[in-house]
Amino acid sequence: MNKTDIEWADYTWNPVTGCLHECPYCYARRIAYRFGLDFAPKIGDPNFHGYKYDSPEGLDTMAALDKPYRKGGKIQPFPMAFYPTFHRYKLGEPAKKADHVTIFVSSMGDLFGDWVPGEWTNEVFDACEKAPQHRYLFLTKNPEGIEKAIDSYAVEDRGSEECYEFFGNMWFGTTITSQSDAGRIDQLAEIEEGHRFLSIEPLLGPVTLNLKRDRCPICGSNGIFQDNPATAMGLPPFYCDCCADWESETGEDLRPSIDWVIIGAESGNRKDKVVPRCEWIESIVVECRAAGVPVFMKDSVADIVGPDNMLRQLPEGIELPTKEVKYEHIHK
Repeated sequence: MNKTDIEWADYTWNPVTGCLHECPYCYARRIAYRFGLDFAPKIGDPNFHGYKYDSPEGLDTMAALDKPYRKGGKIQPFPMAFYPTFHRYKLGEPAKKADHVTIFVSSMGDLFGDWVPGEWTNEVFDACEKAPQHRYLFLTKNPEGIEKAIDSYAVEDRGSEECYEFFGNMWFGTTITSQSDAGRIDQLAEIEEGHRFLSIEPLLGPVTLNLKRDRCPICGSNGIFQDNPATAMGLPPFYCDCCADWESETGEDLRPSIDWVIIGAESGNRKDKVVPRCEWIESIVVECRAAGVPVFMKDSVADIVGPDNMLRQLPEGIELPTKEVKYEHIHK
């Protein structure tokens, strides 16, 4: 694991790197090609156990490494450049750190892309389970892949209470850049395990989030009903079908479906770089305030909104012990 300059995490941990999306603004791809090899190792290389994906040149385009790949006596951090790569030898890193820290998992890839084998995500989840003292943040452009990975991790063998407990220190997020990505929000909101956040970075256009309050304030489930059959007997109409511990006359204390929103602008000097407008950011903040969702603005928007308007709000459950950043907790 490595300490990170990313404002909303303490460390990055990259057991899986690489991605098959081709986003023009991707900083991870730039880094991978800058510090990675300029070729994919050929089939038969003893350091690789390849997973065939699409190899028109006869090369493995996905690989699992049981040990670091070395060339010229030096470890190559991205030997497959930005092709999906499983660095299995990194799985034990979180367990070696006793401190309670916030870890951004696979900052250099997309762990839930539809090309990622289920055994990779299973082994990553297993490593998280062995080091429950930390908070793990996952970010993907494929929110539908999160539920697939959760189901793959033998969730059906756990009771609902145990399932919520296991995923309680996991935060699942999806990337939103413009209104065309907004469909991912509903996909993410359907996930009941863990917590849900949006990374609106880079913000490339105005976005309406349509945030909802539909989570039980006790167990976090979205199994909320308004047709309590016992209402005729004087019981409240709203109730949670999951924990059966919450009832309400109005539902005003329901929690939002999204727990946290992060806003950032594109970094770097790309030719077609988009600088967000202040009104785009203000619109998101207004909507989040109405829904009771904390907002965390990255340094990249400071010049746009002004230093006095920077929000560094953290949701309940997130701590940043290694950061020298002023922030406030928002308790729902």
